Amino acid sequence: MSRRGLSGADIRERNIAAILRILRAEGPRSRSGLAQRLGLSRSGMTPIVAEMVELGLVREAVGTSTRRGRPPIMLSLTADDFCIIGVELRRDRVGCIAEAIDGSILGGVHRAQESIPRNPREAAWLVVSLVQEAQQKVGRAAVGLGVCLPGDIRTPGRVDAPVLGWNDVPIALLIREALGPAQPEIVVADIAAAATLGTSEATEQHMVRAHIQFGPGLGLGLCDVRPGARLQPEAKGVGHIAWPGVTTRCWCGSRGCLDTVLGLNEVAEDLCRRAGIVRPDAGTQLGTVVHAAQKQDAAIVEQWEEDLAVRIAWVVRLVAQLENPDVITLGGYVCQLDEGFERKLRSHLNPDEGIPADVSVHRSTSDDASMIGVAAIAGNAVLDSPLVAFGAARNRTG
Repeated sequence: MSRRGLSGADIRERNIAAILRILRAEGPRSRSGLAQRLGLSRSGMTPIVAEMVELGLVREAVGTSTRRGRPPIMLSLTADDFCIIGVELRRDRVGCIAEAIDGSILGGVHRAQESIPRNPREAAWLVVSLVQEAQQKVGRAAVGLGVCLPGDIRTPGRVDAPVLGWNDVPIALLIREALGPAQPEIVVADIAAAATLGTSEATEQHMVRAHIQFGPGLGLGLCDVRPGARLQPEAKGVGHIAWPGVTTRCWCGSRGCLDTVLGLNEVAEDLCRRAGIVRPDAGTQLGTVVHAAQKQDAAIVEQWEEDLAVRIAWVVRLVAQLENPDVITLGGYVCQLDEGFERKLRSHLNPDEGIPADVSVHRSTSDDASMIGVAAIAGNAVLDSPLVAFGAARNRTG
């Protein structure tokens, strides 16, 4: 049986996609440099660049002069009418960010007191409301949409989320139905998996990244990042490993699961019990609870932070030894705790405590890593078929 080769149109789109990926990852590059990397001649590069300029995907500008010869013509991403939106749906907050096609952040929407609805259709409508608010805020239409939430992504766009009562929910389809005619490229990912790509502390290539998300539950994401490779983060289950000697009942029916031992609700309630204060509303951020407890008894907060640091370090050691990553980042409520907690945690993150010396551990400086990461995944999905994606977006905004 004969094998069909790629058509001229397929080759053209692959070259355009490759150029866009390089510019998105590395910033402006010269025509000649791009041609060499793609194995194209200068004459072969000319019509490709001309088409990209005509479509508004790139702009050309004269680069910095060199000592010899003419200054190079530099290409940079544009597509100024469009954006990529990353939405995060959590049980303690929801929000999104909008970024330009080159990956720079344009703006965001945060709703700290709102939670992901248990009804899947309501969750889909919440995504649409966040997208519409973000598009209005930045003045651009979404060409790509990434959504991350707590659950197992078993097939593209379908989610199992037992904590929400979801079983094989086609959330991507529900979002498409709620969006109506506006149909950006949609991807769905686990929160912790997405965060492996959104943490500023893990920017190097050629590394296995792990991210532990501390929230109402415990999430773990992994991603092997290699230059030019497709971004494929995955979620791993550690939340229902039992903490020795703890009998707190988990929503799964077992006792002592890390999902509850280190879950936001249990951690906040433990501090309130120790300090003898009434816990604020469930939507209140952990940092606010800590501040209230410090007014009551600072010494109690000190001991609570030490005990929490020991437990978090135990989970880090578990992940480091099981998954052997190059870097581990910590997100969620740990981002809200102060430098005093950071020092206590750091004292336990060393080889003497069982953390391998070649594993770098960082507490995230921002709690927006998941929405930034899922926007990166959506951006790469758009660049798989850029002519189709941008052509459809232009037709919608016409």
